[in-house]
This record gives sequence, C-alpha cells and structure tokens, in this order.
Amino acid sequence: MAIAELMGAGGRYGAGEATVAGELAGLGFDACSQDPIGRAFTPAGGVHSNNKIFFRGKADLLPIVAAASRRRLYGVNF
Repeated sequence: MAIAELMGAGGRYGAGEATVAGELAGLGFDACSQDPIGRAFTPAGGVHSNNKIFFRGKADLLPIVAAASRRRLYGVNF
C-alpha cells in the first residue's frame, strides 16, 4: 500500500500538479478526496480542490482507516 497527497504546491518544485497526477495514475494510483469525519474516499474527478489523495491498495486501506482511533478537535470527532 502506498499513499501520496498533493496540495497544489507541485509548481514550486518544477512539476505541475497535472504532471505529477499523470505519473501517479500511470503507476496505478487512484485520485480521491477524503471525508475525514465520515472516513470515506470518493473519486476526485469532479472535486475542485488542490488537496487530493492518491493511493493504491484501497482494499487494504479502508479497514485500517475505519479501525483508526477517533480524535476530538474543536468539538468535532474525527
């Protein structure tokens, strides 16, 4: 399992986000957005955000995310 997160800063390092995303997709990574409260991942295709999570091994990842301990921050449970 591997996870990579892009946050819109690729241009600072000489590679635009589209280039990095294309390379990751070519390596079998899926681009998703995360709902941290609901602990759900959705395809990032229609989401307009610089913060996308790329991962492969989704079947392995979902049980780990679901079983992780909850945390409370500013009155919200994550």
